[in-house]
Amino acid sequence: MTPLTFVRGIGEAASRYGVEESVLLDAMVYWVRENRSKKENYRDGRWWTYNSIHGLEEMFPWWTGKQIRRIINSCKDKGALLVANYNKEGRDRTMWYSPSDELLKLYGEDWSGDAPICPNGHTITM
Repeated sequence: MTPLTFVRGIGEAASRYGVEESVLLDAMVYWVRENRSKKENYRDGRWWTYNSIHGLEEMFPWWTGKQIRRIINSCKDKGALLVANYNKEGRDRTMWYSPSDELLKLYGEDWSGDAPICPNGHTITM
């Protein structure tokens, strides 16, 4: 029954954003959740994950780089995915991705107000 639960879980995202988009978005949510649990990649009030198109091609070998770019742009245009560049080197074209608040609501999550906290209670600013 786990696959059926998974399908139901991304079903609303698929009907709202598209099937290919929901597959990519589910992976992005997973990676950002991982970073959130490890308190990594928090920028401008959001949790992020990052990867290059080449790296995404390795994770999704059934899509070409051109298809991945199209899917990412579709996710951005539909308001499901935020894209930024927090790289230290200007020539680094790796992009950073964060699920929108709208997408997080579909997953039943609300990360607004989230911020990494130091043991002494201070908020970490990165």
